[in-house]
Amino acid sequence: MIKAIIFDYDETLVQTLDARIQAYIQLAKQEYHFDLKEEAIRKAFGLPYEVFIKTLFSEVDSVENIIGNYQKITPNFPNKAYPQAVETVNKLLTKYLVGIISGSRRKMMIEDLHKLQFLVDKFFYIQSGEDTAVHKPDPKVFDPLIQKLKTLAIKPKEALYVGDDLRDREASTKAGMQYIAIANHTTEAKVFESQKIPYVLSFDELSRKY
Repeated sequence: MIKAIIFDYDETLVQTLDARIQAYIQLAKQEYHFDLKEEAIRKAFGLPYEVFIKTLFSEVDSVENIIGNYQKITPNFPNKAYPQAVETVNKLLTKYLVGIISGSRRKMMIEDLHKLQFLVDKFFYIQSGEDTAVHKPDPKVFDPLIQKLKTLAIKPKEALYVGDDLRDREASTKAGMQYIAIANHTTEAKVFESQKIPYVLSFDELSRKY
């Protein structure tokens, strides 16, 4: 029996990469005077956020300064939710405890969630990149969540994690949770199918399932 559903954030709920590629390119060109290629951004995406920034910008500035400059221009490149993501998550909030685990910076993530009209104040748990030094696929990234669930008398096997790739699956299942993938965001359905990993093709399907 599922009592809690926890979502990955980037490329599961929101189309972060497509929305923000041009922001990184503009930041590199206007602030640091070099050409950053889309291919390099896509290749580095998925790394812990600070590592991601350092990979793209090397030693041109401190990570904190780069992030600060990036945050100044992000309003010009708004994030977008995947179709039916907002409606599905807000519906699930009426039946389950719902949370988010992400490597993103908390401030940017919370601002985006509010702008996109997710019912943020009703989430029972939000974990950002600042909350742990551990990152997927290491299952210890879920340790703070497991402790939170324990205070609510919920076992890991009673929690479902929704993600978009194999790292999400590896980390969540090793932590004792159930897992379901949203296919075709970053990982094709055939990959999940070949490994017999449960998946859905849309948030509509996820809503019907749960």
